[in-house]
Amino acid sequence: MAKLTAEERKKLHLVLRKVRIAYPEVFEPKHNDLSGKDEYSVQVRLYENNPEHMKIVEMINAAKEVAANAFWGRDAKAFNARVEKIDNNKGLRHNDEGGFYFLSAKRRPDQQAPRIVGRDRTVELRPEDGKIYSGAVCNVVVDLWCYSGKAKNGTPIQPGFSFTLCGIQFVEDGDPIGGASVAKDDDFDDLKADDDPDFTDIP
Repeated sequence: MAKLTAEERKKLHLVLRKVRIAYPEVFEPKHNDLSGKDEYSVQVRLYENNPEHMKIVEMINAAKEVAANAFWGRDAKAFNARVEKIDNNKGLRHNDEGGFYFLSAKRRPDQQAPRIVGRDRTVELRPEDGKIYSGAVCNVVVDLWCYSGKAKNGTPIQPGFSFTLCGIQFVEDGDPIGGASVAKDDDFDDLKADDDPDFTDIP
């Protein structure tokens, strides 16, 4: 792996503000059937109809150029051309039907758990707080990096971009993704315990 300068590390440490998250597995690592490994993970979604999200897309693409030059050096142009032919390796992908870009950020258990905090950044969240769910609006911190080379068995590894999950901060509630919503306080009538039920209209 290339030795990054402090300036390069700074440019590849990204804070994605007010993005939508999906499929978070961030409190306990979950087994990934494809890789065969346990990992923390979350999907980040950036919507085309959100101008701030599109600025984040531009920021990520600029960071990819920095990463390619830092990790691959003189081979960056050739590796980038190969990456563009492999959708899964682009790091940032596009969902035509949903109208959004998305990336998957992951973290190995041996790297310690990612930090998960609330609006008060000094307060760490727990699963029972119910703040981290598919659809929540969050700030997500990731490190961008490149990969290539050979596997332990000698098989060539196609070049690509990946994101390491560093942490998540809950910002606000959003519409749930891929699941049923839960009733909120405002959905219910404010019924006092000492109110007697009215049965006058019951035959």
